[in-house]
Amino acid sequence: MKYVVLTSPSADNLETQLARHYIDVISEIHKNSDSKIEVLVPDFNGNFSLIDEIVNSKIDVFAHNIETVPRLYKKVRPKANYEISLSILRYVKQRYKNIFTKTGLILGLGETEKEIFSTIRDIKSTGCDILTIGQYFPPTIDHYPLKKIYTENEFIELKNYAYSLGFSAVSCGTYVRSSYKAEELFKEANRCIRKN
Repeated sequence: MKYVVLTSPSADNLETQLARHYIDVISEIHKNSDSKIEVLVPDFNGNFSLIDEIVNSKIDVFAHNIETVPRLYKKVRPKANYEISLSILRYVKQRYKNIFTKTGLILGLGETEKEIFSTIRDIKSTGCDILTIGQYFPPTIDHYPLKKIYTENEFIELKNYAYSLGFSAVSCGTYVRSSYKAEELFKEANRCIRKN
């Protein structure tokens, strides 16, 4: 293995156990390979001590997804908090400057263009290095309804905007997800840092 992405569902009542599991898995990977490791974690209800434990287990990328614009949080992410998610990205970037931070957005939930650009600016204000933006597709008819399908030109516009704000690596497109081509984005972010 050259590059590993570890992720999990949220487990609000099992935060400590989930963090411990991340750390155990990371430790086992380090014992058996020199893989780069990216973690994609839930918000741990803003418990920074658990985040510290995970980051200190020797990772290369810390990812936590913002997912959508603030106005839609109550509908789309009722158990999450936009400000807590931003604060997690900000905390990791400020405390661990040698770790890349990463987040993802999914579009098509009813957000406006103005809200998307504002959210991208909010994300960049945390110091976040890597951004992914993809298209929402409801898994079933019972899930939150699809409001819009974005064109490739719209994704290109968002990608260019994100780069103009100073992100080190950006991936935008219909099928892009937070772990999409993760190793390539990590390498791109590294090249950007070396160049600057």
